[in-house]
Amino acid sequence: MKVVSNLILFMFCLVLTVSITIVLAVGAHEHGKSYMTVILDDSILSMSLKLSASDVVGFEYQPTNEKEIEVIGQSTLLLNDTDKWLALTGGACIQKTAKVTSPFDVVTDKHQHEHEHEHEHKNERSVHHDFLVDIEYSCKRAAALVALEVNLQSFFTDIHQIEVQWIIHNKQGLSVIESSNQEIMFNHER
Repeated sequence: MKVVSNLILFMFCLVLTVSITIVLAVGAHEHGKSYMTVILDDSILSMSLKLSASDVVGFEYQPTNEKEIEVIGQSTLLLNDTDKWLALTGGACIQKTAKVTSPFDVVTDKHQHEHEHEHEHKNERSVHHDFLVDIEYSCKRAAALVALEVNLQSFFTDIHQIEVQWIIHNKQGLSVIESSNQEIMFNHER
């Protein structure tokens, strides 16, 4: 019975992950709203986060000056430093990886950067760009994982909501994180 239950959970996770990936890739782009998925599979906790570049750095076009390049670099460093904005309660989880994918082609060579801007399309400012953050934890006591706190709004004030779809302890849920409520409780029996 446990094998069947695990197989059903695996298939559900797979379908949900593919669905979320399609929604994130093709879905609506809404400023002020970010999207997160959280999946606990055995002892591996995986999280993916999609943030509008406008909410993170204040613009969505390729950077046009050194200040904008600096803002992108600082924001990317902060997103990589998950200890500053993400906390888990229970589970004895240790972060294994964190990867931030920036939508910008940041170039450190100023001459090359200026040359590239000569070839940009005039309508690029209407294109929407997103930061993607993928995080993976290994949890020694995964059954004891009870909550997740996300505090991105303290650093990026243009983020008003984070919609979180989660699968934890054979249960699923949809929660919304706002500056007034930054914690998700994963209700489960121990």
